[in-house]
Amino acid sequence: MLANITWVTSDEAVELPRVPPSLSSIHYQSKNALSFTRLENKLQKYSSINKKDFTMREELQQRDVERWLGFITFLCEVFGTMRSSTGEPFRVLVCPIYTCLRELLQSQDVKEDAVLCCSMELQSTGRLLEEQLPEMMTDLLAAARDKMLCPSESMLTRSLLLEVIELHANNWNPLTPTITQYYNKTIQKLTA
Repeated sequence: MLANITWVTSDEAVELPRVPPSLSSIHYQSKNALSFTRLENKLQKYSSINKKDFTMREELQQRDVERWLGFITFLCEVFGTMRSSTGEPFRVLVCPIYTCLRELLQSQDVKEDAVLCCSMELQSTGRLLEEQLPEMMTDLLAAARDKMLCPSESMLTRSLLLEVIELHANNWNPLTPTITQYYNKTIQKLTA
């Protein structure tokens, strides 16, 4: 998983740090209050770009796949990292994220890249997304199962989706080292 994500423009970069699990949210926020304030200012500056990206995501997918995948990763990282002043995740991002993840699964042009992105984002934010809207996760996983069972899908796509389905079946807890090793070896073989 990505430890940090960098949103790069022509003149600056913004890093979104992952909250260390060993630190309390309050301690982390007070320690990094200045960086979060700067980050919030940067996010407000880029919000119009991101709203535009979301409303024009079909065109973005056709025109610039990397930016489309980067946009989805950015949304998921913000959702997984940032909290409101009450400590709650930004629920306003839940439906757009589910929409984007479903579109990744339905993508015809960049199948494996899209499924890889979807898999990675579900591994990092799946539990939190499901806590917010479990019905949408049920629908998304049904689409993942359908895609996984489709014989025309590549072995890599099917393997990535199976890993996510197993992770969900394990209540989003890390898979055993043996299972993780199996997927790592399988994915290495399939991408070699």
